[in-house]
Amino acid sequence: MLLRKYLDFDSPSFPVLKNVEIGSKIRVTVGGNSREVTVKGIVKSKVDEIDRRVFFTDTQLRNLIGKPDYGPGEISMRITPGTDPLLVKTLLVKEGFDSLATIQTQDEAEPKFIKDMKKTFSMLGTAISSIGLVVAAITIFIVIFINAITRRKFIGILKGIGIRATAIEWAYVFQAIIYAILGTAIGVAIVFGFLKPYIDANPINFPFADGILVATATDTAIRVVVLMIATLIAGYIPVRLITKQNTLDAILNR
Repeated sequence: MLLRKYLDFDSPSFPVLKNVEIGSKIRVTVGGNSREVTVKGIVKSKVDEIDRRVFFTDTQLRNLIGKPDYGPGEISMRITPGTDPLLVKTLLVKEGFDSLATIQTQDEAEPKFIKDMKKTFSMLGTAISSIGLVVAAITIFIVIFINAITRRKFIGILKGIGIRATAIEWAYVFQAIIYAILGTAIGVAIVFGFLKPYIDANPINFPFADGILVATATDTAIRVVVLMIATLIAGYIPVRLITKQNTLDAILNR
């Protein structure tokens, strides 16, 4: 965001360098000390605070600022993958480092813009999944209802030979549950077996961040339970309407 070539907007209050790219030589001045350096790379992190920074090797920086230390305003720590960042923060606080600096995890240090975007996408995901559950319940209702209507004669015959209406109703409820289980199994296999690994390896290139698919086992289990409950209701109502009809009318399709 310091180079005009890579900036897609122009503002008088936002100074940038023109005609600078990898391999260009520029003069950097810090505290009266100047040095001509070569641009070795350009960072595009999609985080403004990072994209406005200049990165130096430590030896060049020491010579430029004329100090044996760095006088840092910020220190970033890379922890071993799988380590709980809150645990590391707690250990640093216990050692008293919080009296010297503000200690934050990566999530805590994220800009407000990123946090707002996460909340927005979380709300959109919840809304879309809720619509999906409603559509699934309606679809199951229609499938069971059509199935029951086309077999109304057989339902009447079953009632006529003494099969209780409750048994018939539960048979169709189990049928609906089987549909839900098969659909859920296929959906989970597609999401966790293909979509999530693929998008993790090939993130969606949003202008403000790399988009990944967030799908946790807990959230998925909750949605599966809600779908099963909706399936029970959607499978029970249509066949209940059929079994309440007069047995003779059902047999004669009247």
